[in-house]
Amino acid sequence: MHFPFAITAKNNINLNMEKIIKLNNKCFVTKSSATRLLGFSNHNSIDDLVRRRKMQEFKIQGLAKSLISLDEIKTHPRFIQQSSNLHN
Repeated sequence: MHFPFAITAKNNINLNMEKIIKLNNKCFVTKSSATRLLGFSNHNSIDDLVRRRKMQEFKIQGLAKSLISLDEIKTHPRFIQQSSNLHN
């Protein structure tokens, strides 16, 4: 899916060291941020999740960035495991 518009910097907020991009009342992070949030060492695991349709990737026209829904990341078992490890 392609977004036909650009994202301005004022739409970005910083939450737990990762930039959250808000569009149409939905939150997204870059693929790099998704990789860190899920504790993967590189993008290959995110690419595999997208390929297997476990996550949806959004590309922005004119930018070399791909966005992943923060809701999809938060529901991934690896995110839950990562966040519980931080609290222990």
